[in-house]
Amino acid sequence: MMQRILDLKKSIAKPLYLSIKDELMNLAVAYDKDLFEPSIFSSLLEYKIAMKYIKMLQLTLSLVMELKLNEKLWSKR
Repeated sequence: MMQRILDLKKSIAKPLYLSIKDELMNLAVAYDKDLFEPSIFSSLLEYKIAMKYIKMLQLTLSLVMELKLNEKLWSKR
């Protein structure tokens, strides 16, 4: 898993923060924009702006897939 985290850090080219405590893992990627507050001065119907949101969603999904967070690796249940 550590190797996957290092590979991910190299591939996204943004600061990556990781914390593991008990059974929980928190992962954060530094991003230079407010991701949950779209601009009120532009429309998401514009291709360029919509693509920025799509790329952020793809980054999020790639984190889950790369680190295999969708699999229950350590679950006792």
